[in-house]
Amino acid sequence: MKNLLFFFCLTPLQVLAKQFFLGKFLAGAFIGCTALGAWTAQAAPLQAIKSEKITASQIQQALKASTALRWAGGLALSSENPDFGGFSGLLCSDQDHGEKLIAVTDQGNITSFSAIYDAMGHLAAVQTLESLTKGHGQNGFQRLKTETGQKLSLEKTEKDSESLTRTADGTLFVSFERNHRVLFYPQGRVDQAAQRLPLPKSLQNAPDNGGLEAIETLRNGELLLLTEALRGKGQNQFQGWVRSLEGQNWRSVVFQSAENFQPTGLTRLSDGRLVSVERVPYIPLIGVRVRLRLLDIEDALAQGTPLAGEELIRLEGPDLVDNFEAICSFTGKDKKQHLLILSDDNFNKKYQQTLLMHFVLF
Repeated sequence: MKNLLFFFCLTPLQVLAKQFFLGKFLAGAFIGCTALGAWTAQAAPLQAIKSEKITASQIQQALKASTALRWAGGLALSSENPDFGGFSGLLCSDQDHGEKLIAVTDQGNITSFSAIYDAMGHLAAVQTLESLTKGHGQNGFQRLKTETGQKLSLEKTEKDSESLTRTADGTLFVSFERNHRVLFYPQGRVDQAAQRLPLPKSLQNAPDNGGLEAIETLRNGELLLLTEALRGKGQNQFQGWVRSLEGQNWRSVVFQSAENFQPTGLTRLSDGRLVSVERVPYIPLIGVRVRLRLLDIEDALAQGTPLAGEELIRLEGPDLVDNFEAICSFTGKDKKQHLLILSDDNFNKKYQQTLLMHFVLF
């Protein structure tokens, strides 16, 4: 019945476009739509994003336990765009104080949108979806391209983009699971053919859905890769690698976790330290657990020790929490370090949400 109603509930433009083929039958359906009370003449454009505010009281338990972060607003995001959702990677910049956000989805799409902050610096809304390059993409989303310049295949094994980072010259790096790889786009030109980064052979031992979940550029220009589920030698350890972009040799890095948390995203602060977003996968009756940690990557590399650090905040029931995978950081107008985290709803809109939360480091 739901599909039948959708067929009948057409906008006037759709009616005009279809009349040539359906004639009087469609005209009757147009009248039927009005009778059903499902008139859609004022439907929002597919680039529009609806923002519903999240209050501090919705994560009260987490905020009480955290001595490192201050709440700075949050939003539940939605859109009529069928490509909206599944966000797995996020970028923001010091240059515009976190106003322009770039995101990838696990469907191989990339988009950008603007964040609006109020007079107190709290996240107030986000604006229209926009393609990264004008004249490309559809309804605000662009499909990433392969090394041959073709759009990524619709097969899940080829389109599962999970994280992204940007170098000083504007090159965008995007990591993928299942077919484990990193593609990069010089000068951020995602409308052009990608180039492929040579990777450690041992990455192929990663589970299909447990590959390069988090990548980030370090202060010295090196690139850090972290897997979600390729185990290191020690308990609660996950494998990673680091190398200079000019070099050929990857050096092993071990990410030290605990309590079954797995890394899903990384961002670099202005002082060179990293903040990770980590998740314990969904468990019935318990839900999802998420935490942020502050990591001293430069010290870990210098000492040859596992990458570990201080927990900044933990989100779990009864607080509002979802499948947070993406994180970015920026220096605000107040000169402080700001964090944004974005959840992946798995396009499961009946049970999950796209949440964007904003914190400030004390």
